Amino acid sequence: MLVSTIVLMVAAVLSSIISSFFPHFSINYISIFVGLIIGLVPFLNGRILPFHTEV
Repeated sequence: MLVSTIVLMVAAVLSSIISSFFPHFSINYISIFVGLIIGLVPFLNGRILPFHTEV
């Protein structure tokens, strides 16, 4: 769980940094793109815990 939290926090910070370089793109689109990159990397994809909608 700690690794999952760290990966998601790094992704959020990375999205903020990238959005400061490209202000004409919404941070939401940049976050989606960073999430897709994380999902495509097999090592990182297995580190993120599944989302339970009951919570």
